[in-house]
Amino acid sequence: IRTGHSSTNTVPAVRATARIQNNLILTVKRANGETETIVKEGDPWTANLAKLILDVLLGGHYGGTAQAFTCKGGTTGTMISTESRGLNPSFAIGIGNGTSPFSVDDYKLANEIAFSDVPSEYISFNDNGTCYNINITQSFTVSNAVNITEIGLFIKINVLNVGTDYLLLSRDLIDPPVQLLANDTISVLYALYFPYGIPPFTKQFYGLMLNYIFCLRAYGYSISFKCTDGTSTSLSDFGIDEPYSSGGGADYVSEKLYGWLGSGSSIFGYDSYTLLNKISTTVSDTPFSLTYNATHAIFETKISHSLATANTISEVGFVIQSIDIDIAITSDIDRKTKQVLVLYFVLDNPVYVESGGTFKFKCEIVLPLAG
Repeated sequence: IRTGHSSTNTVPAVRATARIQNNLILTVKRANGETETIVKEGDPWTANLAKLILDVLLGGHYGGTAQAFTCKGGTTGTMISTESRGLNPSFAIGIGNGTSPFSVDDYKLANEIAFSDVPSEYISFNDNGTCYNINITQSFTVSNAVNITEIGLFIKINVLNVGTDYLLLSRDLIDPPVQLLANDTISVLYALYFPYGIPPFTKQFYGLMLNYIFCLRAYGYSISFKCTDGTSTSLSDFGIDEPYSSGGGADYVSEKLYGWLGSGSSIFGYDSYTLLNKISTTVSDTPFSLTYNATHAIFETKISHSLATANTISEVGFVIQSIDIDIAITSDIDRKTKQVLVLYFVLDNPVYVESGGTFKFKCEIVLPLAG
């Protein structure tokens, strides 16, 4: 963060960690009545998850920093389409006997032998006050003897302007293999944990991520969140926004990410939905960029914003500036676009900026993928 004309005050970039725990529980029921349970903690995520978060929630698709995700069928894209002209994502699980080592760039199983969508009765959701938990279960009965060596968690998505395909979020190798005989059943349970209340992620961020990327909307468990004007909703029409009645498939509302600066004295609040005292908005969108390796994904963005009058900056927010929350519109111009605060930073040391000075802010968000 830098301030002033001739003088510069610099502090390190703000760095935060997003934690999404992914545990895998396999239960084998033998045709002879025997039962075996295998638990694997900390299943790895693919880069597809990081790319989807970047493109949809952190401004990448409309801001020019998007990275293409690759689906099971080979489809690629940088945005999903939901609600009125799209498909709200839902879960699917695959099992296979491939042995290729895990890579964060995996987009399908090495050798799939069974694949199934997950119906609503096999999804559960819980909020214990500090953590969201989603359980996803699917069972497979084999007709012939086979060794199960890999498991994959997918979501079924409508890729904007392309079509429907499945996106691999997690793949893990099972070692030693699970040896199944004819008529044995393997039950796959993914237990996903999302600890919340950790800066800078607001309830709005989790609402959008869990409702759409982690499928709560499709299964009737949507999280309600607030727009910056206080409107409560659980809806967001990403991608094509126009109603069926008009046809043509236009994407009218661009979910671009902007930086907001404020001077309100505050502490971080998970329920925060706007700045305490907003004083300025960046003149252009501020999408995050993404780099990743075998173990981590890093999202990064910078703000450089001049202030016409002197001010002390104590809060910085990142806001999806225009989001469509009305899926029952009757014309192309009759839609409710709102603003949503997804990231909220409260500065431990507020920064004074002289009149005509420039405020510079850099932040990084780390998402562990494996390890």
